[in-house]
Amino acid sequence: MTATYYQHVADLPTLKMANGGRLANLSLEGQAWLDARVMTSSSNESTVRPSLWSALTPPSPQSIWPTTEIITLSPSSINRYMACPRQFFYQHVLRLPTPASETLLQGLLVHGLMETLNRQFPEYPYSAQRLHDIFKLFMANNESLLKDPNSGLTYELYEQWNTLPTLLQEQLSQVIPNTIDDLEASGYFNQTPTAILSEQKIHYTHPSLPNVAITGALDALIGYESNDLTDNNDLRWKIVDYKTGQTSRYRQSDDKEQASLLKALEPLPINTEDALPLTHTERFKDRTSRNYQIPLYYLATQVDTKLQQALHNPPPTVDSIGLQVLRPSLGDGIGSRSISVSGTSVEARLDSCLSDLRQWIVEPLQQSDALPTVTGLHCQQCAFTAICNDPNIGKEAPRGPYAKNKTSGEGESP
Repeated sequence: MTATYYQHVADLPTLKMANGGRLANLSLEGQAWLDARVMTSSSNESTVRPSLWSALTPPSPQSIWPTTEIITLSPSSINRYMACPRQFFYQHVLRLPTPASETLLQGLLVHGLMETLNRQFPEYPYSAQRLHDIFKLFMANNESLLKDPNSGLTYELYEQWNTLPTLLQEQLSQVIPNTIDDLEASGYFNQTPTAILSEQKIHYTHPSLPNVAITGALDALIGYESNDLTDNNDLRWKIVDYKTGQTSRYRQSDDKEQASLLKALEPLPINTEDALPLTHTERFKDRTSRNYQIPLYYLATQVDTKLQQALHNPPPTVDSIGLQVLRPSLGDGIGSRSISVSGTSVEARLDSCLSDLRQWIVEPLQQSDALPTVTGLHCQQCAFTAICNDPNIGKEAPRGPYAKNKTSGEGESP
């Protein structure tokens, strides 16, 4: 199994392209990488670095994306870049596989349940009871469900479920039904939809982002009949992105959470109070609340012709766009909840969002000669710590590393 995994990594086209085939023998030399990962995660020898990866110098973004070449970005890859450019390089440029986690599996399972519910509508009722039924079928290894092309639950996911310890399976067997009950209590099923599109792929370009293609998948587009007699559109649409886990987030009042979503659409700061250029960490210090997903998904409904064809309504009327948090209540009454903003409010802020995206993410990717690590606590949680060859890994990033030193007048260029 290990050799197969290494060979899979070695055969990745992007990895071969970036390294001129130097890693084609990864299946033979990869044991050093595995040893380093194990030692890093199970002992204090955090400085161990596999010799195989010490020769892997991340190529310049210029060698990957000349200014005339299309950069493909998604909301998730943009979030990864804001968190750490080097992590973005490993995960979205080299496309190195990351290990599965219990949290990830829970998220995949809940997303799969919602995808199945959405795809089965209107053949089956859109209700919490139907979600419970789908979960029971999954737990029973129901062949018709796991083979159904319209199901978000697959044999592969069921096999991952079976690898979990028995105690964890029992815990999730309680958490997921409780999540469904809390979703119903939040009012999610109060209004019956007219139409639903699930896991709708998007791919588009826009003049504000030259040489950039935006890709991704919308978790759900839910259409409802309009109550406005003057509305010429047949349906009004709600764009929903499902969020699982992160029980410490989205716990403010509805008004504050909505204000936070709108704040995430405001322009990014340019300089610090003393006019020094911001570091990457300083510019994106509030990255957890900066959500490019909202404007980019909204824009997809306005310019992605394939998406519009699927909606039979070019361009559709987007009533709201936002997050549907899926989790059980922790005893404080704040469990599953919907946090959304109006389509008109996103439209009003769209130009500034795209300008920020171009200036602070696209252009640095095209122009920088390095993809630095954002050091600190983030490194301890990164799946690529054992292979990262950034010399600053694990160190606290000094303020303003790209600003000129006030004493010497010397400094690094971004």
